[in-house]
Amino acid sequence: MFENFKPYSITIGLPNVSITSNGMNFSKTAVAKLGNPKRIVFLLNEVGKQIAIKVCDDTDNYSVKFAKNDKLSSIRFNNKDLIQTIEKMMGWDFKSQGYRITGDYFGEENALLFDLNKAVEFKENEMEED
Repeated sequence: MFENFKPYSITIGLPNVSITSNGMNFSKTAVAKLGNPKRIVFLLNEVGKQIAIKVCDDTDNYSVKFAKNDKLSSIRFNNKDLIQTIEKMMGWDFKSQGYRITGDYFGEENALLFDLNKAVEFKENEMEED
């Protein structure tokens, strides 16, 4: 009777990424949308000013570790080069503020796309944890 059903992870909030001088934080909902994957590929579109994360396996040459265990939680990247690249690409200044972007999920690709042009500014001390 339930053969066309699949579990849906109920989490609070939207699939967001927050970017500050301290790193990039993917919300618990973003991680849940992707199925809490162990590895992802991080994609950057400098022309369109977008980032994406796509689930992959360890055979992909560009894969990076994502979820550390089976417990669902937000995930933080602290790669300074990545943060500086985004800051320069967008003309942002992370010294006093951060940016939050809601992602769009593409199930057929098992990927989240974040349009940096739609970022909302916030003060780092206002950042909420998921």
